[in-house]
Amino acid sequence: MFIDTVCGLVRYHMQILFVSKGMEHAQLTEMKRRIDIREAALLGLCDRIGRTGIHEEKEKESVRNFLIACGESQATDIFL
Repeated sequence: MFIDTVCGLVRYHMQILFVSKGMEHAQLTEMKRRIDIREAALLGLCDRIGRTGIHEEKEKESVRNFLIACGESQATDIFL
């Protein structure tokens, strides 16, 4: 189970970028069936803000938009 969870997170961690850029590569329906989208959002945020020169608030907004696109109604509370 743990290995499956980690593999799913690794597989879908770029979905935030795909959604924020409006790219056709987004696989939201499949992703939501396989992993917890909030975990994917947190991993994606950590991946982005761990880089040099990244604007943290902009990245948080991208993650919020990703969660909203995934149907997460309480997207604003992920950072509390």
